Amino acid sequence: MKEELKLLIEQARDGSEKAFSKLYHTYEKTVWFTIFNVVKNSDIADDLTSVVFTKVYEKLSSYVEHISFEMWLKTIAI
Repeated sequence: MKEELKLLIEQARDGSEKAFSKLYHTYEKTVWFTIFNVVKNSDIADDLTSVVFTKVYEKLSSYVEHISFEMWLKTIAI
């Protein structure tokens, strides 16, 4: 895992809104396209992307580093 990503995850776990915001902006399109490929509706994909990142925020403490962060996000999205 890239050190910058690892650091952002640790900071977000510790409550840093700035770190979580950076994670959000880095992965927002990936999550959106993952959802859009399932639902085929951009408005629904927008709404569900927000729901996914709310869940990510709530569950960030359960993320384990042996799984890629991007794959973990996609799993939540699906």
